[in-house]
Amino acid sequence: MASGYAAMAETYVEGIGSINSLGRAGFNKDGSRKPYGCTSMANARRNAVRRLVNRARGLMMSRGLLPRTSVWVNRPELEKHQNELYQMLLEKVMNNAVWVESAPSAYASRIDGSGLRTMLAEVYA
Repeated sequence: MASGYAAMAETYVEGIGSINSLGRAGFNKDGSRKPYGCTSMANARRNAVRRLVNRARGLMMSRGLLPRTSVWVNRPELEKHQNELYQMLLEKVMNNAVWVESAPSAYASRIDGSGLRTMLAEVYA
């Protein structure tokens, strides 16, 4: 059984579509639980939000939805030097995010990342 906390979010961003945070915060890209999750639910949620922001930023940059002056920088630098852009991205991804959270004692071993809004979790006991 997986240990640690895990969180996954899916959101819709206009111009991009649906994105999710799989691959971080205690879940693998295929939706299975990582053997070791985050040390707290707050850390798991923070990691999931960071994943969403980076995915949204990358997709928006590739589609020309961000100002041409935007260049890719690591997230800490983005927060520090381009805080307005970071806050805008954060608002976009958090606006209608749907969350799935899993504690160390939960038996959810896999999350179906496709269509999260209709099917939140597959539980295998």
